[in-house]
Amino acid sequence: MQISFTEPVYLWLLLAIPFLVFSHYLSLKHARFRGMRFANFETLRRVSGSHQLTKNSFQLLIRVVIFIAIILSVSSPVFWYTAEASESDVVIAIDNSASMSAEDLPPSRLEVAKSFSNSLVDAFAFETTFSVISFSGVPLVRSVYETNKFATKDAINEIKVAKASGTDIPGTIISATNLLLNNPEKAKIIILITDGGNTYGPFLSDSIKQSGAYATQNQVRIHSIGIGTDEGLVGYLPEYYNVSAVYQDDALTELANITDGSYFHLETLEDVQEAIATIPQESTQTLLKRELSFYLMLFALFMLFIEWGLLNTRFRRVV
Repeated sequence: MQISFTEPVYLWLLLAIPFLVFSHYLSLKHARFRGMRFANFETLRRVSGSHQLTKNSFQLLIRVVIFIAIILSVSSPVFWYTAEASESDVVIAIDNSASMSAEDLPPSRLEVAKSFSNSLVDAFAFETTFSVISFSGVPLVRSVYETNKFATKDAINEIKVAKASGTDIPGTIISATNLLLNNPEKAKIIILITDGGNTYGPFLSDSIKQSGAYATQNQVRIHSIGIGTDEGLVGYLPEYYNVSAVYQDDALTELANITDGSYFHLETLEDVQEAIATIPQESTQTLLKRELSFYLMLFALFMLFIEWGLLNTRFRRVV
């Protein structure tokens, strides 16, 4: 569960609260000064047994609460929470860039990724809808909205290593998210399988965050799967070139954290089994949102009525 703001710029208005407090006590001091000139408060205190001038701290508290509620309302807060969904839409995005031909996981990273994907498809419920994307320099949609698991696995098995450089993870996340926008009632899941090295975007870390934020705004959860070990030679080049495909997990961990998903690093059979057992269970959950602006404005209106009542009773001035 978390809260985000559609118009966070208005939160800067909260800095005006100290001025509200200051103006309250300044006006109180001015009222006290005027009262001292025309009233014998010592005599009144003996008669009534109470102080005639107070700091009205409770009134100030109410005004501060109203002020905060109004500012939060215009900032358009959104409450995100997790709920169960009866069906799931899943996009399986498989990295087929050159580094996925590394053979540190035999027979290759890509073949392990495909085998894992096929097993994962079998682990999902029958009503699950699948789409398949491969990506290197650009994402390529292989199948869309497929309920037939055999057809989905055929699309996965047809993926080959692209003899080109580049791994566009942010572009793949955006493309996969766009495929999931059709049915808001379903749990929307992206399973990103890659060796983790994003090489696209003018600012690589910023592009990862922006794509993750886009997925989150559309209630999409990303389960990221890391394929590879800490070292491995690129498979299609002769060994004497000594070009390594080093596994990287920073981007994958960040995407999972941003979207409230899970991250798995596949190095052993136990890692594979854990991911296959966990991901389908977590994929029955979806992120839903509730906009809070209306409720905050109602609360502010309610507090205004309370203050109005107090001003005409407890805090009423006698002229």
